[in-house]
Amino acid sequence: MSIGALNRRRSDAEDFASSRGLTGSETQHILVTDIISEGPIGGLCEGGKSIFVNGDSLLATDISPYYAPQGQTVTISNSSAIAQVNVGKTTFSGSYDSSFGDKFLIVYGAYGPLKATSNSQIIPVYRGSGAYNVTQVGVAIEFTRASGTALQASFNHDSGSNPNNWGSTNFSKLTNNGIRATLNVASGARISGVITGATDGGSTFTFRSQDRRLTEELWTTTDYNGSTEHTLFLHLYLAISAISGNQITLTQNAPISKSNSRFSITSPKIPTTGTQADPVQKAHKYPGTSFNFNPGTVDQQPLSSLTGIGTSSISLTDISNTALELSTAITINASGTQASLIDEVKIIIAYPNGLYGINESNGDKFATGAAYKMELAIDRNDGSAQVFEVLDGNNTLNNTPVFAHGGDYRNAVTFEFRIGLEEYQPFNGFTIRMTRMTNHDFNAKGSVPRYGSYVNTGDDDHAIVGVGAITAVTGLIKEKLNFPYTANANLKLWSKTFNRMPKRTYECFGLKVKVPSNYVTREENDGLNALYTRNVSTGVVENSAQFWDGNFRDDLIYTDNPAWVFHDILQNDRYGLGDYLKEEDIDIFNLYKIAKHCDELVPDGRGGTEPRFRANLYLTKATDAYKVLKDMATIFRGILYWSESKFLAVIDEKKEPIYNFSRSNVIDGHFSFESTGDKTRVNQFVVEWNNPDSDYKLEPILIEDKENQIKTKRIKSEKAVAFGCTSYGQALRYGRWKLWTSINQTQIVNFATTVNAGFLGPGDIINIQNDPDFDIQFSGRVSSYDASVPSITIDRDISADFSGGHSYEIAVLLPKRTILLNQDSATIATSSGNVSKTRGQEITEATVQGSVKTLIHSTTGTVNGAVNNSKNVTLDSSNSLITVGDTITGTGIDRLVTVAGISGTSLTLSIEQTIADNATLTFENLATTQQNILSAVDTSGNHLNLQLENNTIVENRTLTTGSTTTSDGKNTIPVSSAFSVAPSTGAVWAIKQIPTGSTQSTTASYKPYKILNISEEADEVRSITAVEYFEAKYDVVDNEEFTLAVDDPLFPPELIEEVPAPRNLKILREPEFNKPGEELNFLWDPPLPVGSSGVSTAYENLAEFEITHTFGPQTAPETIKASFDDRSYIFNQVPDGFHTITIQSISGKGRRSAKATIDIEINDTFNDDFKRSWGGIVLGGFSSQDVSVSNAGADKGTLRFDTDDFVAAPFYDPQLAVGNTTADANSFSLDLTPLANANYPQQTGPGNAYDWGYAFMDFSKLDASNPNADALKLVAYKRDSSLADVTYWYDVTKFLADANSIWTSLGNVTVTQGSPKVTASSSIFSNLKVPEAIKIGSAFGAKVAYVESGTVLYLDRSWTAASATGQALSKQELDIDYRRDFIIAPVSYHAAGTDDDGSGGRYGLGGGNGGNSFLDVRPELDKVGRAIVVDSDVQFLEYNASEAQQNASDINLTLQAVGFEEAEFQVTGTGFNSVSTAASSFEFADLTVTNNKVSIKIHETDDQATIAYNSAAPLSFTITAREKQFPNNTNRQVTATYNIGKIREGSQGNSTAVVYLYKNSTSVLTSSDIGSSFPTVTVTLSGTNAGTITAISSGSISGAGQIGTTGWHKSPQTLGTNEKQYIVAATANGTGATDDIAFGEWSDPVQFSGTPGQDGFSSATVELFQLTNSASAPADPTGDLTYTFSTGLITSSGNLNNWTQTASSPTSSNKYLWKITAAAVATTLATPANTTDTIATNDWSTAILAAQFGSQGQDGAAGKRTFVGTLFYTVGVVDANQDGTPDSGAPALPSGSITYTFSTAAFSGGNMNNWAFASPTFAPFNGSDQKLLWYACTVTAEEDTSGGGTASGSNLTFTNRHIVHSFTGVVAFTDLSASSGSTVIHGSRITTGRISSSGNANDYGTDSDGNYATDGTHLDLENGRLRSPDFFIDGSGASFGSGLIGGSTSSAWRVIGNRILGGGDSITATTDWPNSNVTLDSANKRIVIRDVTDSSGNGTNRVILGKLT
Repeated sequence: MSIGALNRRRSDAEDFASSRGLTGSETQHILVTDIISEGPIGGLCEGGKSIFVNGDSLLATDISPYYAPQGQTVTISNSSAIAQVNVGKTTFSGSYDSSFGDKFLIVYGAYGPLKATSNSQIIPVYRGSGAYNVTQVGVAIEFTRASGTALQASFNHDSGSNPNNWGSTNFSKLTNNGIRATLNVASGARISGVITGATDGGSTFTFRSQDRRLTEELWTTTDYNGSTEHTLFLHLYLAISAISGNQITLTQNAPISKSNSRFSITSPKIPTTGTQADPVQKAHKYPGTSFNFNPGTVDQQPLSSLTGIGTSSISLTDISNTALELSTAITINASGTQASLIDEVKIIIAYPNGLYGINESNGDKFATGAAYKMELAIDRNDGSAQVFEVLDGNNTLNNTPVFAHGGDYRNAVTFEFRIGLEEYQPFNGFTIRMTRMTNHDFNAKGSVPRYGSYVNTGDDDHAIVGVGAITAVTGLIKEKLNFPYTANANLKLWSKTFNRMPKRTYECFGLKVKVPSNYVTREENDGLNALYTRNVSTGVVENSAQFWDGNFRDDLIYTDNPAWVFHDILQNDRYGLGDYLKEEDIDIFNLYKIAKHCDELVPDGRGGTEPRFRANLYLTKATDAYKVLKDMATIFRGILYWSESKFLAVIDEKKEPIYNFSRSNVIDGHFSFESTGDKTRVNQFVVEWNNPDSDYKLEPILIEDKENQIKTKRIKSEKAVAFGCTSYGQALRYGRWKLWTSINQTQIVNFATTVNAGFLGPGDIINIQNDPDFDIQFSGRVSSYDASVPSITIDRDISADFSGGHSYEIAVLLPKRTILLNQDSATIATSSGNVSKTRGQEITEATVQGSVKTLIHSTTGTVNGAVNNSKNVTLDSSNSLITVGDTITGTGIDRLVTVAGISGTSLTLSIEQTIADNATLTFENLATTQQNILSAVDTSGNHLNLQLENNTIVENRTLTTGSTTTSDGKNTIPVSSAFSVAPSTGAVWAIKQIPTGSTQSTTASYKPYKILNISEEADEVRSITAVEYFEAKYDVVDNEEFTLAVDDPLFPPELIEEVPAPRNLKILREPEFNKPGEELNFLWDPPLPVGSSGVSTAYENLAEFEITHTFGPQTAPETIKASFDDRSYIFNQVPDGFHTITIQSISGKGRRSAKATIDIEINDTFNDDFKRSWGGIVLGGFSSQDVSVSNAGADKGTLRFDTDDFVAAPFYDPQLAVGNTTADANSFSLDLTPLANANYPQQTGPGNAYDWGYAFMDFSKLDASNPNADALKLVAYKRDSSLADVTYWYDVTKFLADANSIWTSLGNVTVTQGSPKVTASSSIFSNLKVPEAIKIGSAFGAKVAYVESGTVLYLDRSWTAASATGQALSKQELDIDYRRDFIIAPVSYHAAGTDDDGSGGRYGLGGGNGGNSFLDVRPELDKVGRAIVVDSDVQFLEYNASEAQQNASDINLTLQAVGFEEAEFQVTGTGFNSVSTAASSFEFADLTVTNNKVSIKIHETDDQATIAYNSAAPLSFTITAREKQFPNNTNRQVTATYNIGKIREGSQGNSTAVVYLYKNSTSVLTSSDIGSSFPTVTVTLSGTNAGTITAISSGSISGAGQIGTTGWHKSPQTLGTNEKQYIVAATANGTGATDDIAFGEWSDPVQFSGTPGQDGFSSATVELFQLTNSASAPADPTGDLTYTFSTGLITSSGNLNNWTQTASSPTSSNKYLWKITAAAVATTLATPANTTDTIATNDWSTAILAAQFGSQGQDGAAGKRTFVGTLFYTVGVVDANQDGTPDSGAPALPSGSITYTFSTAAFSGGNMNNWAFASPTFAPFNGSDQKLLWYACTVTAEEDTSGGGTASGSNLTFTNRHIVHSFTGVVAFTDLSASSGSTVIHGSRITTGRISSSGNANDYGTDSDGNYATDGTHLDLENGRLRSPDFFIDGSGASFGSGLIGGSTSSAWRVIGNRILGGGDSITATTDWPNSNVTLDSANKRIVIRDVTDSSGNGTNRVILGKLT
């Protein structure tokens, strides 16, 4: 059931990166807590695989942990990487797939036990800092090893980057050979954790754990007293590399050897590096789902809730405001008892409209954010003021810590902040102050925070959508409630995975219960066989059966043995009868026997074996105890009763008879028999049981007796429930037992007997012979017995009833306490040797605990001396067999008496007794006897099934009836052997008559019955009910082999086993160049079948597939359903990026497989806007030169670039530009003559007269060093009908030479009909790529879609022929890079054309681009990508204030050319004038360049110690790099300037200090008080005592600071009576460390304190400045200067010598700014306006240089003039056939040595070939009516040298030749295909018929007035029409489809249909002006109708409706 209170919202890592709310959440998580049952239980059977949602396992095998069943172990060795799983009868199902992450083998207890003591209290461990994200992550305890396993450093857990920081412990981190520890606290608690601080052989270590129960109750003072020992077991983690069968391969040898250890395997660990999504989550069947589980132990850890472990919450509502606005502080208050308990505060912030920025200029939306300052004040209830502390956040803004979040959220979104308070506890309350630091207002343009930095963008077009509010504040209290004895689970569900609460089920091992001390459950052993081999003393599982001492194991253990489950209900005091039944009330020995019976293996109905009975119960409600117990007893076919103060259960099993009944020993000699009638006998049972293969649903099994149904001609059916049954075989056996009982056990007998039979109980077998039934007296009583013969005398004569053909057996009731063998046979060791026994024979001895023992613990003793009502008894001798607790019987013992004590021969009895001397007493211990019986084994060590009978037995003997004698009416009959004891007189006998040759007795014989009930009817009268007993029943029910569970092979049932995932995922890339995005074909193979019927090749219950992807909604829906028979899905428009596709199998019941995943990185080859040809090759690229085709001379038929060296680049990336390899002619020219080959394959044009192809640039080979790289190729495109219409490009030149040369053979392959998969035996596919064309054989072609490996390939189509091997595979020879390679131009050959020499045949550039190439000609491309990097080991030169060079060193320049093929350098510049090198430059030939790099030394200190300062002129160098192969090509040269600067320190400045002296005096002090005798004082200007007087010229400074004996002190002194304090001041100034102050420099004394005195004096620092052009300081002012304090100005009575109080900036003519300072101190007391001081000449400081004018830098190099223009070809070129191409080819460009002069814009030299700037008159036809083509080209000129004024050579290029059109005079355009008129343009006039908008000439509409156009706009000049679809104006009038609008914008009026609208304040309707007028006056709310009498509107109002005035 679900705890609804915990169904809370949660944001998680599926939604955002941190639970601290750094990213918003648009989905939710729900945490549901399910209470499973009472605890402790065994836990989940297989971890997460045992949790089911909607009937489907939560986790798949590959991503689940593996929990080995208890009987499964592992063995590891330090010399092997193989871990062997020891499976026994279990199945190992561990798996490992490395794609999901690393798994680890856990070997439990690999080291240990380790005993340790502790003096350490719990040390809490925190992580984080400040208040943000500070949480307690665990605890630590310090230990000292006491004994056991020695410590090793390898035991230490990896604590991350800071091993000394406990908070850095990553408890979840797993490493190979890592160790985890279990601490068994002495009090019994078990705590998991890790060890740190251990050293090899050391004694101390630290145990760390996240289990904070230690801080509460599990670690007490006695635990850390230094002496209490605790135990640790250490578990070893080993990294796995593979799992196969029962072997686990480790990544390396194990560090130790260990055999038969418990183990498990972890789930995959999430990778900690990389950017790809977590592979475990990608494969998760239900993403975002996780769980925690507690098994219900008393000290279990609290489960984690959404808000933490064991957390409850308090809503905090004292919030000042919830709206979050900029700079507005919000306070959250909490106080009181609950507030003091809060450990953490959670704040939820919502943005209801989303959170994003918007650029209003273009509508783009972008990510933004919000930042908040969080402050915390703690109330400690101590009366102190509230003090706020700024909390550390996750970011900073303006140096303030903030809590920030953001993103691009277009919908409502929430975020969460958490504030930890644990480190502040204890407190009474707290206040949180939250202030938004970023803008929230949409209208505050530009104040939009950048996401991440949260600084505003500052762009006024930016606005924010970011209104936020606090929606909830919650205080979290970590209660840490663990719900003891309650098994529970937390299941976290993601709303994206589940849109409603799923049904949840858990498959668990049930309650742990008490089991016998020698018991090993089948789960602990091998999953099938339970053992009784556990040593009761040591707990070790031995190889032989062990004695049971009657005790139970200390720990509770899970078992499904019904006997111990039954026992648990009897004795448990929480949910059972433990409050009513004590252990001594339960016959545990009886239950032990039942338990062994349950554990015996029997056929399971499916061809195997299983335990006879297992109990799997889930009791969900309180029920009457007896009903529960009775139902539970039915599991083992038992009945319940109470006998001899014990609660007993009796099972229906084979047993031996122990009593005889006949008419002689029943009351009244009467038996009452009842028999079920045929009509009531059930012959068909429908048994219901819980089928685990059907989610444990109740399912029926039909068990029937068809023979009986035929015999009785009826079907009598009844339902039965197999209680607690989850086994098909057990349910079947239960039904067979019910059926057999119903059909065969049809007779019940009732009778009464005396108390002599009172010891009998239910389940006992008795023999009954009722002689009246057949009038044969085959029962009676014994008269006598003669053991010597042996013979027996019976009480009657029955000799007449003996007949031939029969044998006879007599069964005699014997009074005997003994043990019988209750199994078919056994060989048993006795004191006399081994003996063989059969069922029913007496067993007195057997092997117990390894030795032969007498099973019945019994002995005798003789009383020595009479006992008179006393407990004390003395025996004749001591007897070691007598034990305390023995039961005593014998003469004088009148009740139950036991031995209470033993001392030699003296015994103490439990009760007083009176016993005669020499009486014989028998001593017996029933418990020991039971233990012996239950522990006895045969000679093979197998437990014996023995039957203890305490009172009577029945022994059978064969009668020799032929020797019968009769005397006195009594027969004496010899018997086959003597009875074990002499039958007593009166003992009941019965005879069985057996026909010879048969095993069945006759009906006159006695018959066995099983007692069902025995009750006390009256005093000493017992009433017995019994039913027929058939021994054969048990073999028929339990042991008869049967196999009924056979599944339908065609339609098998859907089992709960794991749904298999799809296999062999593949992505075929099938790119189409003319579509956006990538095109993918996703393929998969179906999951394999689960069953083994062989009928199906795929999973039998497959219903559909579900596909998810990360391509986005523009590609396909997020979730795609595919039919069960689908095997592929096509995705279109897949965007670039790293993507994942997942696919799941879904069964008919909706259960899911793990997600099979495949990743792909899409980088769409055709993801651009470039024009492409057929097959996707780009049309054109960048080039510095154009191409042309030669039609004359030896070069005829050659396509050539305009120059042999050029630079080209693909449109894809111009930075890839490279120059061609001139050594290879095929890099700049292409032979087109193959076009003229008679076998050329492709033609086009009228009559296919043109041979057609393409000039192709193989860009990768353009700059290849191989001179035969052939970058230029003649290619063609083909759709090859002989190869299944595959299309491909090929090299035509190679094709003409050898048609097979366009294919490259790869080898032989295997193909399968109907499959695109191709395989090879060797790696031949590695170099194939998408979408290359291949051919297989001679008739099949395809494109490459996916290369899985070197031996597996997938095509874009399936092989259509029969499957075959050894097929020849070839790929297209032309290797195309669809991004870098390109088509240069179409090319053609016209055989009927004429070349420039007049010969036949003409080559040309094809017509697709108007006779031009596809190249984008960029001459400047020659410079692209070239640069010089210059560096120096000296960046600047240092000089002191005197311009002397400091720290001089050698200077080296390092030059690096970038983008050059082979560079050489030239270095020049003025810098050479100052350095030591003798060279004035380094020329190109001077330097040896290696790999485009060279270093040169330009200065060496040994040659020239210093470099002159030279007014700070830098060392300047000009570096030029050029291509060594093209030294004269300036386009391939780059120049850079490098300066090494100079810096000089400034002059030392002055230090100034004002010092004061103080003196106390009762009289007024004057200037005379400091006279010439006053000592000169020294003031320190720097250092520690700067600004203080430190020495005087005479005398000393006293401790009180007195200057000599003057009375003047450095600091104020305490005033005496009538004293006043005076002060004087002086200024110390200088550039040195000290300055002396003479007596005359002190001010006049001024009263400082005491009676109010005179005004104080004034002081100031005065500065003067002077600009000069000299580096020497100017002279100081001469004469005294007066400084006025109120104005700050100097008035001169002396000479300022050009010094001013204003500082000016240096100039080129006055480079130096000097400064001097002096201190002014008032020496007289006056009002401020008149206060002055005189500054003498010597008061001025030494002049310093305050600023200096910088040197003028050198002029830069003069730039070169450039010019780009258009030239026109002045002669029309004939195009007679009017196909757009000239008959004789395009005109040749200017050639030869041409020079362009910039000043005249004229060309000189060379041959201009009729090209000129002036545009000719472009006539359309020549005099022969032949069409003319007119051409233009582009001229580009760059000065050869700067200022040279001319351009020539490579600096003058003619490119971009193209056809142009221009007209002069009258131009007429006539439709040559029809006589539909013409258009004439003459100057400013155009004469034509109709003008239509572009593309709409045919949309004019009906050719008559009154019609709209169907599309576009048309002006019909001939018919006077203007029309469009919305209006027309023609002869019929004007019509406006949307109405007529008139007037200005503010007072527009509209006529729409029959309505008049608008017009400002009124609308006026007028007809036949001026005769009438109607006005709708909206301004005055009225309608006016009036007669108008004149044109001025005068007239008479006739009607006014509305307002009358």
